[in-house]
Amino acid sequence: MREHGARNEVTDVRASDHGTLYCVDGTLTTPDGRDPRARTIWLIEKASDAPRLITAYPLRRDHV
Repeated sequence: MREHGARNEVTDVRASDHGTLYCVDGTLTTPDGRDPRARTIWLIEKASDAPRLITAYPLRRDHV
């Protein structure tokens, strides 16, 4: 998941009470080569500079 967050484009940034949320959409590299598109949501808390994975889920192939 870290590779997904680092390698793909940030598509949305939002402030929250806990810090800043980053939405990352792109291809998730898998061992079997299917490489589905996925969305990951990351949080950088106000008192930190390290991103923390909040959730991840697949995107439909036609989602751009």
